Amino acid sequence: MTDLVLPAWHNGNFCQTSDLKVNALDLGIMHGEGLYDVFTVKQSRVLGLHYHLERFFAGIEYQQLPISLDKDQIIDVVAELYRASNLTDCQICMIVTRGVPQTYIIRDILTTVPEFMIFPVPYRMLNGGTPLNLCISQQVRRIPDWAVDQRHKNFARQDFNRAAIECHQLGFHRPLLLDEHGYVTEGPQFNVAIIKNGKVRSPAKNRLSGVTMKILAELCSENNIEFEFADITVEKLMDADDAFATCTLGGIVNIAKVDQQLYQESETQKKLKDLYAQAWQLDRYTQRI
Repeated sequence: MTDLVLPAWHNGNFCQTSDLKVNALDLGIMHGEGLYDVFTVKQSRVLGLHYHLERFFAGIEYQQLPISLDKDQIIDVVAELYRASNLTDCQICMIVTRGVPQTYIIRDILTTVPEFMIFPVPYRMLNGGTPLNLCISQQVRRIPDWAVDQRHKNFARQDFNRAAIECHQLGFHRPLLLDEHGYVTEGPQFNVAIIKNGKVRSPAKNRLSGVTMKILAELCSENNIEFEFADITVEKLMDADDAFATCTLGGIVNIAKVDQQLYQESETQKKLKDLYAQAWQLDRYTQRI
């Protein structure tokens, strides 16, 4: 797979992924300043593309990282990259870094010109599509929204990375982080939800504005399944009938265990998976590129 040649786009020019480079003086490296977004293309269709682009541009505005393309131009670039990749299913990655200060003084943030890259990678499911064994991190809390707005995919991932080390040392697949008040937030690469008595709940804040979870909430509304974004305590998580993760990398993924609490896939989760699969074929949710 390391020999796979894939097309890319960087600051106005088409190239190959092997050509993509970031200067060591880029504040994306020096300060972890940047954002990204990822969406899946399956057989020329993208689920929730307008939501991904809305989130991406909201993050650009929030971090003040001006780019050279508008939404329609990004779609044109993505379509060309997808066709050139010869991949039936893939993920499209968009990355913006702060750039190098023109003065080469790292405090001169406003003199930078952001680096913008778009490229496809082969499709990979979260945890290979197998049920997740999660542990609640006891060493790390999620960076609060008042410090870094977690609704956008940003480079501030030290909390996830530290928690991932803790998690792997304990023999779990992924960590699940609590916020400063002890409420459930999310894990690296995925939102979470619980099911109790057929009702679906997902954390209300301190988490990525996940497109898959957003679409799932809409599907629930259309199909008379109660869904709510709400604060979820550890006690409610452990008392749930079922739990699952949502992610662009696989849609809805079972959570088999959190710490020592086991979960069984419920009829509600099975229905949600069916609805999600159907959404890929509906024009109101997908866009052909």
